[in-house]
Amino acid sequence: MLFNKFFKHDTFHITLSKIAIRNFKTSKKINIGKLITKNKIKNHEKHSIEDIELLLHEKHHDVLESYPTIKNVNKIIDVNYLPVFKKNENQFNILNKIVLHFGDLTYLKGDAVVNGTNKVFELMKEGNGYDCSGNFLKTCGEELFNDMKNAKEQNKGKSIILTKGYRSSYKHIIHVVEPYYNQTQKLKNCYENVLLTAKDNNFKNIVFPLLGSGISLFKKHDVVISCLEGIYEFMKKRDNFNAIDKIILCTITDSYWMLLRDSIYIYLDINI
Repeated sequence: MLFNKFFKHDTFHITLSKIAIRNFKTSKKINIGKLITKNKIKNHEKHSIEDIELLLHEKHHDVLESYPTIKNVNKIIDVNYLPVFKKNENQFNILNKIVLHFGDLTYLKGDAVVNGTNKVFELMKEGNGYDCSGNFLKTCGEELFNDMKNAKEQNKGKSIILTKGYRSSYKHIIHVVEPYYNQTQKLKNCYENVLLTAKDNNFKNIVFPLLGSGISLFKKHDVVISCLEGIYEFMKKRDNFNAIDKIILCTITDSYWMLLRDSIYIYLDINI
C-alpha cells in the first residue's frame, strides 16, 4: 500500500512511497518524519499530508472557504452545536469527540476554557503572550483578576488553578502553567492534566487554545503533535473517553489550523 504525497514542480507530479515520505525533506530541510511516528502511520497509509513547507509560513490560505469562522461578530455559539471533525461509525473512535475550530474562542460558549499561563499565573489585560488573548481575559471582568490573587495564594506549588468564568461565556476557566521550548513531554502532560481536571469536575466539553503557541517558543509541529498526543493519552482509556463529550481545539492562525487538519487523522482516528 502506498502512502502518497503529491506536489507540483512546474508541470511534473511526483509520487512518494510510504517509506520515502518519512525521509523526504523540503527545501527548508524540514523532515516529514518529525510529524509522524512509526507506530501510528501504519493505520493511516492512505492519509495524504500536504507540503509541510507551506504550513510553516504565515501566509493567507483559503481556510475560510472550507471551515466556518467567527470574526468580528457578537453572536456567541454554544460548542454543543459545533460539528465534530469527522463522525466515525465506530462510537468509540476518538474523532467523534474532537472539534477543530478556526476562530476566536471568546465567541464560544461551553463548560470550560483553558488559559495557558506562566508559573506565577500572571494575567494581563493586554494579553500575556500565552494562549488566551487579553481580549478574552477582559471579557471576564475585574472579578477574575481580583480572585486570582487569592487563588494563587491557596494553590502554591500547583500547576493548575480552576476559577469561575465570570462575565465570559464559559462556566469555568482552567488556568494551566505552560512549559518552555523543547519540553514536549511536559506540554503533552498539560493536555492530560487539564482533561483530568475537566473529568474530575464533570465538565462535558472543554475549549483549548493551542498550548505552547505563544511566547513559550515551541516549534509549530511540536505544538500540534504535543496537543494531539496529549489528548490521545487521556482519551485512550475508556472511562476517560466516556467522561468527555467534546474537546474543541481552537486557533486563529491558518498554518496551525492546516497542521492540525492534516495531522489529526494520524493521531486521533483511533478506536479505543
